[in-house]
Amino acid sequence: MSSIVEKMSAGLEAAATEIMLLREQLEFEQKENKKFREALERIALCNWPGSAPGIYSRADWMQQIAREVLE
Repeated sequence: MSSIVEKMSAGLEAAATEIMLLREQLEFEQKENKKFREALERIALCNWPGSAPGIYSRADWMQQIAREVLE
């Protein structure tokens, strides 16, 4: 009888650990999603600030946003 209880307990512990890992992964993915969404919103607004060092066109500006979000 105790063997069954031990197996159930071990199973519950494993499930709790898996849930914790899945929650951490979900939190990470939500943060990544937010970064990409904000970058796309910046590009969609098209508020290019004008030339800056290394940024001479809207294309350069969009590439900079992409590099920032991918870091």
